[in-house]
Amino acid sequence: MNAALLREGAEDPARFWIRYAIHQATGRLKVFGIILALPLAVFSGLYWTVDLGDRGTTAAVIRNAAGTVAAGALLHLLLGALLDLVCETSRFGALLQREVRFYFHTPVPYMVMVLFTLAAGLFFFAILSDYAAVNYRYSLQTIASFLIFLVPILTIRSFAEEKSTGTVEPLLTAPVSEAQVVAGKFSGAMVFFCVMLLPTLAYYAVLRFIGAGIGKPDAGPVVTGYCGLVLFGGFHVAIGIFASTLTQDSVLGAFLGFVMTLFFWVIEPIMGARQLIASPGWTEAALYLSPTRHLEPFLKGMLPPMDALYFATFTMFFLFLSVRSIEYRKWR
Repeated sequence: MNAALLREGAEDPARFWIRYAIHQATGRLKVFGIILALPLAVFSGLYWTVDLGDRGTTAAVIRNAAGTVAAGALLHLLLGALLDLVCETSRFGALLQREVRFYFHTPVPYMVMVLFTLAAGLFFFAILSDYAAVNYRYSLQTIASFLIFLVPILTIRSFAEEKSTGTVEPLLTAPVSEAQVVAGKFSGAMVFFCVMLLPTLAYYAVLRFIGAGIGKPDAGPVVTGYCGLVLFGGFHVAIGIFASTLTQDSVLGAFLGFVMTLFFWVIEPIMGARQLIASPGWTEAALYLSPTRHLEPFLKGMLPPMDALYFATFTMFFLFLSVRSIEYRKWR
């Protein structure tokens, strides 16, 4: 917030919040115009060209694309206003704002985003080269497979890096609970994770364009697939945050997060091969623990409540362990 706005607020407090809202909205519109407007206009134009087909004139495509960009700008403003409301009215909101600012004002998360986008795009191209039919499922599976490597990097700062730099002490001595601190860090990481997924929506526009002759992808499995991917990402973020609470070494914290995540990924093939315990009960338990098994129904276009409950339960479990780990180290 600039000094002129604060001076005007001191002189006329009644209109301060109106000026503040206008100032924030103007800043967000500038960000939208610089970063998001052009990509959204290009891909929405591609989408509407394919969707309207022979019925679509140039004017209709431009009109629909402009409406899509305007809707995106409005959504950007509304989400920003909601974030401001939360941040200005609660302690949790202040923590969330702190975490979101870190993710969007430091280079490491952007490096992870660029790496993720490039790798996902490369594999998307490879999938299109190998499969003749249009299928969004394999692209989402590829995106999910990257999380085992990228999420530990995103979450190393949660506590491990803050311990090493000494910034965690003021945070834990502030008038907020440990649960609020963990919830703020989890929410901040999830906000960045969802933003990281946004460029992959371009795959849907591409598939609708090239799939005009061999079958366009259905929107239903795409929507449910992204719902499952968000739950899947929350599961991994919770593990990474818990691993970060166990050490003050960032590299060791990322390694612990990778190992914990790897356990859930490899237990099914190990137990399925019956190399450890040849017991149907243990095999069923291994199948249940596998997160990829619970992601599959979402990629097929379903919204299974039991699989959603699996992700929600384990996410809450690891966040609970994170709170207990902080409390133990705080009072030790």
